[in-house]
Amino acid sequence: MPSRNVVLALAAAGTILLGASPSRADGFRLLPVLSSDFKFDPTLTIIGGTTFSTTRDGKALGTVGIGLNINCGLFQDGQNRIRTHVSLTDTFGHGVNAQTFDLSPRYTLPVGKDTYFSIGPSVAAVNARLYNANSNRYSILAGYGAAGGLEYRHGHAYVGLDAEYLDTTRHRDTRLPTAKLLFVVGYHL
Repeated sequence: MPSRNVVLALAAAGTILLGASPSRADGFRLLPVLSSDFKFDPTLTIIGGTTFSTTRDGKALGTVGIGLNINCGLFQDGQNRIRTHVSLTDTFGHGVNAQTFDLSPRYTLPVGKDTYFSIGPSVAAVNARLYNANSNRYSILAGYGAAGGLEYRHGHAYVGLDAEYLDTTRHRDTRLPTAKLLFVVGYHL
């Protein structure tokens, strides 16, 4: 599907351009988690919002879940701007029941006092059940796409708005491409 490839290419290019620009190359670190001064800097979140799927003619589906975002321990720039967002969500409605485990390393840019914009690729495992005449069983699907968000962090408070496009592989006539708009609230430890 051409649109999927375009989304993946844009996400990869954006992450590379933002994260590995020449001005930041000096501070780029591989496996910073092995360093004695590495800090995860975790934020625990609750997620709620709407998911739209072309599988269900673009009808709005409910989505709720929990999340965690931390400084990325695999690779990092000199200013610790790469954060890994991990979430476990449940999507439901209009004959869809899906649980998604999502992993999204994002480059995070400050855009104002305590306000940040983040963008990056997203990979997921989706346990999907679409109730229809052809299938009524669960299928495990691999998901891939791009995610971004606007975040406000002040002290322990965390509030954000995330958007994500996620496509999946096909299994047993089940495929679940989605676009999500999620509200996130949390506690920064």
